[in-house]
Amino acid sequence: MCGIAGFYGEGDEDTLERMSETLARRGPDDAGIWKHKNIGLAHTRLSIIDLSSAGHQPMTSSTGKTSIVFNGEIYNYREIKKEIRESYKFGSSTDTEVILALYEERGVKAFESLNGMFAFALYDHGTATLYLVRDRMGKKPLYWGVFDGTLIFGSELKALMQHEKFKKEIDPEAVRTYLVYECVPTPLSIFKGVRKVRAGEYVAFLGGKEPREESFWNLKREPLNITFTEALAVLDKKIVSAVERRLESDVPLGVFLSGGLDSSTISWYAQKASAAPVNTFSIGFTDKDFDESRYAHAVAGKLGVHHTMEVFSPCTGRGWRG
Repeated sequence: MCGIAGFYGEGDEDTLERMSETLARRGPDDAGIWKHKNIGLAHTRLSIIDLSSAGHQPMTSSTGKTSIVFNGEIYNYREIKKEIRESYKFGSSTDTEVILALYEERGVKAFESLNGMFAFALYDHGTATLYLVRDRMGKKPLYWGVFDGTLIFGSELKALMQHEKFKKEIDPEAVRTYLVYECVPTPLSIFKGVRKVRAGEYVAFLGGKEPREESFWNLKREPLNITFTEALAVLDKKIVSAVERRLESDVPLGVFLSGGLDSSTISWYAQKASAAPVNTFSIGFTDKDFDESRYAHAVAGKLGVHHTMEVFSPCTGRGWRG
């Protein structure tokens, strides 16, 4: 994961540095800030694709028309790059730059073509508009709020709290929903005036105007007239495709294996797609009421993966720092 943060309105480079520092654990490989007029972007990087300095963020397109901070991964970026490579001069092999190029060709329609897990802030220099965009399922976090005309955003609330305009006021409605659901549901956050970008949506902000929230993707619910056997074949094909896309990386990767149905299924498909044993990881507990490590061991043995287990006790977390 990476960390993104920034503002549109009042703020300076010191503000961006403070926001970035709160997200350092999300991106230990690199960090950067960018300030242009009343726009500020900050990024902390965990390198996955194109480990070179060409992947440094914040990133501005080769045309100078758009700038971005991006957290996540675009699984179909290679296909998209092939479609648009004649109209844009690429300077890196990153999926980040593909987003910039695609936006410059298609505008906000570009967002619906992105298959991946992502949260990003994209600034259009020509229209002076900032877009905050979140993936279809809302996997990557993105918070935002407008305080005294300044929009502030970040991967985590503590990044927003570093901005001088932020008002640390608890939202009673968010507290109520937390007590009912044991979470603060989207689009609320625990702070008044701060929202989460909804899954499959973007927020468009132009200084002096009200933010606009728009949807770019909705799940299609189209019935298929097929047999159960045919449905199994379709499901198998889709899982194969989904897992193979997520195995693409320029660094070593692994699978969290709990021994449950979901992680065991993913591990099976991952091992099927790999020529070498896949790395899987699990945690166990000394308290047997919570420990399910035996299931993970059983699945790992069956699949022939390279399995790593870490056992936690009530004392394991002592001395940890958040």
